[in-house]
Amino acid sequence: MINTLLRIAEEQGADLADWAALDRGELALYSLLNQEEALRYHSALVVSKNHHPDALNNLTGTPTEAYDRDYRRLNCELYNMVHYLEGFLRARGIACLAVSPSETSDTVHQRGLISHRSLAERAGLGVRGRNNLLVTFPYRSRLRLATLLTELQIPHTPKRIWPYPCGECDQCLDVCPAGALGRLPEDFRIDLCMEHLERVKVEGLSPQICGACLAVCPDFEQNTVDKFAREGLI
Repeated sequence: MINTLLRIAEEQGADLADWAALDRGELALYSLLNQEEALRYHSALVVSKNHHPDALNNLTGTPTEAYDRDYRRLNCELYNMVHYLEGFLRARGIACLAVSPSETSDTVHQRGLISHRSLAERAGLGVRGRNNLLVTFPYRSRLRLATLLTELQIPHTPKRIWPYPCGECDQCLDVCPAGALGRLPEDFRIDLCMEHLERVKVEGLSPQICGACLAVCPDFEQNTVDKFAREGLI
């Protein structure tokens, strides 16, 4: 069933997908679910789709119609994907919960029901970069995530351990219009980010989108790609 769901996710258009084992109660650490609810689910299938490159042109801190359309497209496609998978499992009597991108459960702290990014790290899809977003190979930060929580027990297999991807690159710091980024992911200031997003809202476009930091996230340098290859990451 585990490999079947991965295959279906790929058929549904996932660019990256993998499992995180959560059968030791860890889900409560990555979610707003209470302990009792979190214990229902023993695994998470994290799926992603990447932005079309053209949608990221001219992103300087104010959302564009092209970026908004692509942002909505990815949200819609990921929503359909995880809900399709949810229906597939429920038809077979397997408890599961589809969690779409951009679902906000805690509006004060801008937190979703679960942290897709943290579960994606646990699943070995990538690592948090300087821009506080998931950095993956080869899509860098230019993707969106959704998750299917399930009661399936999956093996605790070693996951890929990605090295910190940013090196000395500061491009996202240089372009962040909110001044919300620092040298480390944990330096991220969500309060400054949200203040900026509130200032640049455009009527008719999705709220709370900017995209400046992911638009400048550069291709990996060849020596980094070579290192990934030597370590069996790609």
